[in-house]
Amino acid sequence: MLSSGHPCLRRRLSAVLDTVAAGPEDPLLFLYPRWAASALQQRRPIASLAPATAPIKGNRAPSNPLRATLPSYTSPPSFHRQSTRWSSADATSRSASSSAPNLSTPVKDSAASTSVSRGTRDAFESSHDIAGFPVRLSQESNGSLETASDASESHRRRGNLSHRELRQKRLAGQRQAAAHTLEKEMGTEFPSKKILISKLSVRDRRKLRYGDYVRRTRGQGLFGGSLDGWNDMKVLLEDVQNDPRTEPKRSTRSKELQIPEETVALLAGIMNTSMKENIWYVHVRNGCKVQILHPREGDGTNRKAILTGSEHVMELVEARIKSAQTAQDSGDPLADIRKPPVPMFMEREVLSRRNIPAPMIRGVWSWQRHALEPLTLRDVLGLRSSLTSVKEFAEYVEDLTSASGSPTLGAQASRNMKWVPHANQISRHLLDLFRHDAYHQIISTAALNRALEFLCEHEQLNAARIVFLKAEHVATVDTYNVLLRSAARRHDTWAFRKFLNLMPRANIRPNPDTWLALLSALTTSNAKASLITHMVQNGFMTDVKVIRTALQLTIQDSLLVHLESGQDVESFVALMNKTHGAGWFSSSLLGQMVSVAARCGNFTAVDALLKICAEQNFDIDSSILNQILPMCRANILTALHYTYQCARFPSFRFVPQIWERLFFIAYKSQHYNICRVLWRYACMDGSVTSNMRKTVLSSLTRNASFKKSTNQMSEIWRLDAGKIIVGMDVHFEDYRIRKSVLEKLPSEFHDMPLTFLSSGYKPHGEERLTQLHLAKYLVDRDIRYGASTYEPINSVAIMLQAAAVIDREWKGVPRPLTWRIQNAIHVPVHRNKNWHQKI
Repeated sequence: MLSSGHPCLRRRLSAVLDTVAAGPEDPLLFLYPRWAASALQQRRPIASLAPATAPIKGNRAPSNPLRATLPSYTSPPSFHRQSTRWSSADATSRSASSSAPNLSTPVKDSAASTSVSRGTRDAFESSHDIAGFPVRLSQESNGSLETASDASESHRRRGNLSHRELRQKRLAGQRQAAAHTLEKEMGTEFPSKKILISKLSVRDRRKLRYGDYVRRTRGQGLFGGSLDGWNDMKVLLEDVQNDPRTEPKRSTRSKELQIPEETVALLAGIMNTSMKENIWYVHVRNGCKVQILHPREGDGTNRKAILTGSEHVMELVEARIKSAQTAQDSGDPLADIRKPPVPMFMEREVLSRRNIPAPMIRGVWSWQRHALEPLTLRDVLGLRSSLTSVKEFAEYVEDLTSASGSPTLGAQASRNMKWVPHANQISRHLLDLFRHDAYHQIISTAALNRALEFLCEHEQLNAARIVFLKAEHVATVDTYNVLLRSAARRHDTWAFRKFLNLMPRANIRPNPDTWLALLSALTTSNAKASLITHMVQNGFMTDVKVIRTALQLTIQDSLLVHLESGQDVESFVALMNKTHGAGWFSSSLLGQMVSVAARCGNFTAVDALLKICAEQNFDIDSSILNQILPMCRANILTALHYTYQCARFPSFRFVPQIWERLFFIAYKSQHYNICRVLWRYACMDGSVTSNMRKTVLSSLTRNASFKKSTNQMSEIWRLDAGKIIVGMDVHFEDYRIRKSVLEKLPSEFHDMPLTFLSSGYKPHGEERLTQLHLAKYLVDRDIRYGASTYEPINSVAIMLQAAAVIDREWKGVPRPLTWRIQNAIHVPVHRNKNWHQKI
C-alpha cells in the first residue's frame, strides 16, 4: 500500500520506520531469504513493518531469465527488490542515496577510463609481451576502440549523452572496429574463412560449433533470446565492476572472528568448494548469518568469519564456535575432525605478504578420497536420513556428485525400457534434495556450488536453474562464476549477459575469476590479448593462480604465434620461466603445447617437448600421444616411434582411442603384420572400438573388387587384409568353432574356415549369407575370447618391432593369400587359469 504512494511520502515514512529498532524476538528479515522474509512479514503486525523501496520504472532492469519458466506462486522476488532494514545507519545511507542523481546506473571515472585506453593504445603500439604471454595484437582495431572511447567520454563530461546512449555508442564503435579487423585479416593475411578457422585451436573450434548449435536451437532452448557478439561483454563486465550496487557493504550488526581451518571444516565440511567464500544461516532466535571468507583474507592458519545478526544471537553463535574449537583441542571423541598435529596453512601467499616463512611441514586438505574410493549411489542414498547439520549436508552433496554407478532402467521400464544415465539419476536426487523444505535451513554456499558444478558439467541446465533459485540466498561471486563458465563453454552470449546483469541486483561484485570466465569464451587471439591487457592494467593479474589459469586459456595462441615467427620451443619455455607465476607446467598445459606443435606439423617442436618431459620427469598420459598421432597420417613407423617414447613414462596407458588411431594409421599404410599385432593386443586389452570392428568385418566379407585401379597391391590389400588380421587362437590344437557355424560350411573348409571367405565370388544366395555369418562370428570371437581368455606373452613394443621388419619384406611383393596367412607373424599368447569357466 505504501509502495504505490507518492515518492516523497514513501521516503519520509521509510526514514521514520527505519529508525524503529527490532524487538528481542522479532526476526531480522534481512538475514533470511526473501521467500522466508515474506512469510514472516505476514505473521507480524502491520505497524512493525517497513515498506520496501519500489524500483524506478524508467530504469527497470529486465527480468531474471532463470525465473522465466517458473509459475508465479513459486517464483521468489526479483533481485532488484531491496531487503528491509531497521538500523539508523541504513536509513541515513538510503536518504542520502535518494538525493543522489540516479545511483542505480553505473558511473565510471573518466580519468581512469582515459588512462586505461591510453595504456591499451601504448601496449598495442609497442607490441611487447603482455604479462609474459607472447601474443600479437591488431593495432588498427584498438586504435578505433580508443578513439570511440575518448569521444564517448568527452560527450559524457559535457552531459550530452545518457548512460544508455553512451553504452550503445561504445558498443557500436567496438563492433565497427572488430568488423574492420576481421575484414583486414580476411583480405590480407587469410585468403578464406576456412583458413581463418583452421588457425583456431581444437577447443576454440569446439566452442564455435557449440555456439552455432545454441544459436540454431535458441527458440527451443532453456534461456531463449537473441545472440550478440562477445565484443560487448568486456564493456558490460566493466560496467558491472563499477556499478555502485556492487560496493561491499558492512552491516552495523556484525562481528569478526578468526576461526582455525580445522574448526571451519568441523562446522561446514571438507570439500573443494568450501575453500572459497562460504555462507550459511544459523536459525536460532532471530537468525544469524555466518560468512566464512576466502583463505587469502585470513592470517594463514585462521579463516576470517563475519557474523551478522542481533547482539544476543551473535553471542550464541560465537559460543557454539568456541565450543567446537574447544572440543577439537581437547580431543573429544565426538568431534569427527580432530585438531591436526601440525598447523594448517591453506594459503602460502598470505604468509609471504606478511613476511612470515612458511613451515616445511604443514597441514593441507586432500581431495583424493572420492577419486580413489568413490561410494556407490545406493550407499550414498542410504545416508540421507541422517542429515541434520550444514557439514553433513555439504558432504552428502559431495558424496552424491562423486558417486559411482551405471545407467538403470526408468520407472516405466516394462513399457519403454529406457535407460536412465547415471548423471541424470544424480541430477534427480539433487533436485529432490534442494527442493525438500526440511533441508533448506542447512544449505551452504559450498553445497550449492558443488551441485551447480556437477549439473553444469553434465549439461543439466534445467536442474541447475531450479537448484540456483532454491539456494540463491547463499550465492556468492563464485556461484555466478560457475554459471558464467558454463555459458562460456557453450558459447552462449545471451546467458552470459543475463548472469552478468543479475550480479549487481544481488550486490555481488565480479572478481578476477569472472574475467577469466570471459577469457575462456573468446576464440580469436586478438580478443584474448586485448582482454589480458585490460586485466593487467586493472590489477586483476596479480594472483599467481589467476596468471596460471590465464596461461592455460591462452597457451595455444601464444605458442602458435611463437612457432610461426620461426622460434623454437626452448625459447618459449625460457620466456615462460621469466614470467612471475607462469613458469609452471602441468600435464594439461603440455598437452595443449603438443597439440599446437602437431597442428603445425612441427616434428622438431614435438621432439623438444617430449625431451623436456623426460628431463623434468613429467607425467605423460595417453592424451599426449593422442595429440601426436594425427600428424603421422599414413606413416605408421613415425607413429610407432612416438608411441615408444611415450610408453617409457610410468603413467602412460593404452586406451581404446590410442589402439584405434594406431590401427587405422597402419591400415592406411597397408601393413599386414602391424595391423595383425594391434588387433590382437587390442582384443586382449578389451579396447576394440566399433570402427575397428566395422573395418575388419568389411574386409573379411569382401571377395571381389568392384573398383578399377591400376595399383595391384591396393586391390590385394582390400581383399586379403581382414583374413590375415583375424584369428586370435587358430594355432591352438584344440581350436574350436561353434557346431552351428561349422555345419553350414562345406567339409573341406572345416579345418581352416578362413579360406571359405576367399573361395570365390558369391554375390547373393545362401552361400553368401553363410560367408557373412562366418565373418561376423570370427570377428566377435576374437573380441570376446581375447578379453576373457587370453593374455599376451611378450610386450606390444617387441611384437610391433618384429611386425615392422616382416612388413618391410612384404612391401610391394604380391603373394597368394594362403602363403600370407601361413607366414604372417605369430603372436604368442597363453590362456588364463580359469579359461575353461570363461569359455
